[in-house]
Amino acid sequence: NKDKVFLEKHGIKVIALPLIAFKRLKFKLPPLEDFRYLYFGSKRAVKFFFEKVAYPEKISHLKILTVGQSTAQFLKENYSLEATVIGKGSSDSIVEILKNFPRGKILVPTAKRHSGGLETLKDYGFSIEILPIYQTVYLKYPFWKIYFSVKKADYLLFTSPSTFMALMENLSDFLPILL
Repeated sequence: NKDKVFLEKHGIKVIALPLIAFKRLKFKLPPLEDFRYLYFGSKRAVKFFFEKVAYPEKISHLKILTVGQSTAQFLKENYSLEATVIGKGSSDSIVEILKNFPRGKILVPTAKRHSGGLETLKDYGFSIEILPIYQTVYLKYPFWKIYFSVKKADYLLFTSPSTFMALMENLSDFLPILL
């Protein structure tokens, strides 16, 4: 993990405790000819989407939008596809860019629970179809594993809101013990 290497390079001892995993969902692909744009909000969405879709012939007519440079680079390196529009790390940046683009229907392969950040594009005449293709799942640990991992740490670093929520979920069973 590059974050762990970076932190350890700077003298910070890391105790990693993975709190989330990702589960592929079954999904039925809508007719792709109905869409003008294909939006990827993460590398994970790209990966799960292309595990099912025969590319690039099925999507050659689509303009590909990515949330940021990292997702665009992942798309290019793994699937030899170029993003037409690359956001600046948030769906808000995509909304700002697309305001000046021809209107059309956008397919959004994403997590079952997602931010919905592109919904404001509807106000500008775009149509959005959300396609849940994966789900974030919380990993469960015995209390002692959580307790001793947290007790050893001076700081807790969460890599996403989901990792924080997963920790809270793990601790919720033991709230009476902790209070």
